[in-house]
Amino acid sequence: MAAKKARKREYIPPSHEVVNRRERTTTTRTTTRAQRPAPGTPRSAMPYPKPTLQRTLKRLPIYFLMIFALQYFIIGGETDGTRERLTYAALQAAIVTIAFAPFMHMMDRFAYNRYVKRTNASK
Repeated sequence: MAAKKARKREYIPPSHEVVNRRERTTTTRTTTRAQRPAPGTPRSAMPYPKPTLQRTLKRLPIYFLMIFALQYFIIGGETDGTRERLTYAALQAAIVTIAFAPFMHMMDRFAYNRYVKRTNASK
């Protein structure tokens, strides 16, 4: 074992195998400097979007899918038929999503009003 370690220590790789990981040969930027905020600018300087019903309605399908998946796996052992399980989970997810929509919009408005108060931005 000691001989193997000694051989490893003695091995000096050729120059074409040596890679300095700290050096960057190519730039891999995905955004330009114009798209990013200036350095040192806090994230709070980015504008907070005004809450609208359209934004809330856009997010509802995502919440429906998450609630549907949760319900589907929770119901797992209770029903035997997968068709019954799917319809029951979809029905429950639809009811919960529709009931949750107004609260989601209220939370959006609450967060926006806090942002406006904190930054003294105009509505």
